[in-house]
Amino acid sequence: LHTSALIQAAVHRFCERKLLDRHATRVATEYARRRSLLLAALRRRMPPEVTWTEPRGGFSLLVTLPSGMDAGALLPQAIERGVAFTPGAPFFVDGGGQRTLRLSFSSVAAGRIDEGIRRLADTIKAARTRLRGRERVERAVVPVV
Repeated sequence: LHTSALIQAAVHRFCERKLLDRHATRVATEYARRRSLLLAALRRRMPPEVTWTEPRGGFSLLVTLPSGMDAGALLPQAIERGVAFTPGAPFFVDGGGQRTLRLSFSSVAAGRIDEGIRRLADTIKAARTRLRGRERVERAVVPVV
């Protein structure tokens, strides 16, 4: 139900020596760098119909998929391409958010962000192409009276 006394003592010593402030500054700088890399990769690689938030802080951002797409349905396809995200719906209290996904930049190494976004963008483009193909087929079978 609690951390070990040894860990508590180590954290106490860390804070007592004023190392927490220095650490917080260092990680905030690194998270800002990763956020910038993520935003640049999104701008460079995502199709125009995809939008995203640009947070000033934190550890993640929300991406909104094109109309007709569902983040939960997209997740298995993304995993097949070696990239994962958190579907955004659980973050919406009104039951919405099916088209959103949450991307974390705090736990991903800076050098892997662009490749991850490339894979995600490819997944979205492929899913969008399949969706458009399905819409054409559905339109073709609707009788005109």
